[in-house]
Amino acid sequence: MTDTHDRDSAGVDWDAIHQDQPSLAADIVRDPQAQAAWDRSVAAHHALAARPGVTLQGDETVIIVLHPGFDTLDAVGPHYFLSSMLGATIHLATTGDLDHPVTRACLPYGS
Repeated sequence: MTDTHDRDSAGVDWDAIHQDQPSLAADIVRDPQAQAAWDRSVAAHHALAARPGVTLQGDETVIIVLHPGFDTLDAVGPHYFLSSMLGATIHLATTGDLDHPVTRACLPYGS
């Protein structure tokens, strides 16, 4: 059997990983202009992934510091965004006492 999937510079077969998920290409009406735009986007992705030194996975370590009185969104928002980076490790840290929970800001509803 011949492998027809394209692989990036790290040998990752993204088509096989996402084969069970609907793609934009499958969702769009078979409009030739839309298909051409999709094809250009895929070709640009493959060209970028093939460049020397370009990787689609990193090894970043991110620390989100929870200060007493922090706003929940100030921690959850960055955690949500940064945890989507392939290869990233996210840590939560505090400046407070490790034996006590970190308290968050609590504003009255509507303020």
